[in-house]
Amino acid sequence: MIQLETKKLALMLCGLVLLGLGLFVFGAFGERTSHAVTSPFVKIWRKASDSKDAAAEWVDAETAAKDKKIRELEEKVLELQLQVGDARDLRTENSQLRKLADLERHPGWFVQHAEVIVRDPVLWDYTFTIDKGMADGVTVGAVVMQAGNVAGRVAKVERHQATVETVLSPNCRFSVTIGSTGDAGVLHGVKGTDRTSPFRCQVDFLPLDIEAMAGMKVRTSGLGVLMPGGLPIGEVVAVEGKVKEDIEHARAMLRVVPYAELQDVRFVTVLLKKNQ
Repeated sequence: MIQLETKKLALMLCGLVLLGLGLFVFGAFGERTSHAVTSPFVKIWRKASDSKDAAAEWVDAETAAKDKKIRELEEKVLELQLQVGDARDLRTENSQLRKLADLERHPGWFVQHAEVIVRDPVLWDYTFTIDKGMADGVTVGAVVMQAGNVAGRVAKVERHQATVETVLSPNCRFSVTIGSTGDAGVLHGVKGTDRTSPFRCQVDFLPLDIEAMAGMKVRTSGLGVLMPGGLPIGEVVAVEGKVKEDIEHARAMLRVVPYAELQDVRFVTVLLKKNQ
């Protein structure tokens, strides 16, 4: 009987404990207690999260600032490069214009200054177009000079522009003399050569017995009415130790490097005969 009462009492105590736990967990008091226990940890977590977000924003802002600075520096570098290029072009133009001003005078001839306005990328070394034409007295066959040296001849003329065949073109041919020998031949450009070639032009139809040496000056002969004599063109060069080459045992041929700087030519002068 006593054992039964004891069991009943134990069951009642367990029920009261479970009821108390339920009230603690689900009741207002339990909520307040759990909130009080967990609140410090929640605050720490929120602060850490806020700090992380702030740090991320700071890093993003700093990166954006660096990217902006890099872009500004790149734009400045590009601007300076353009200025350097413009200054280099101006120096080149100034040098060429000075050489034009110092061009030797030729009695009976006058000069017409011109600017190169068109160049064919494929035929860059062979031809170019100038901004002077028939309206300025330019005629087909007139000699074109660059910095005091023969650059080519006028091949085609329109009213306000003209096409020039350079001394590097196989189609540009005229009579020349070699050094002090007095021997005359025909100069023309050599197809297939370039800036790295040991020569760019050649003189054909020379006497077999010509006594030629490397370094001899090649000048215009003055034959014809459109080109005065004595204009500098270039000089004889040796190729593989050989200066002269015999052609069919009938004539001699020499190789020539021209003086005119035709790769970047901007300004030229056209020699025209007075009262023609």
